[in-house]
Amino acid sequence: MLKRGYQGIFHKISEWHLNRYVNEFCGCHNIRRLDTVDMMLRMVAGMVGKRLTYMELIGG
Repeated sequence: MLKRGYQGIFHKISEWHLNRYVNEFCGCHNIRRLDTVDMMLRMVAGMVGKRLTYMELIGG
């Protein structure tokens, strides 16, 4: 899945953020058999009480 994502979506994957790409594809792989509604409910439940700042996003 990571190789397909590299060819299809992410045309350049940096070593600095490689763990983030791997975590994203692991998450997609682990929920692939769930219904769309269940996927959305899990996503929303995981967002409760969390905040992502720009500096955390870029790894600063």
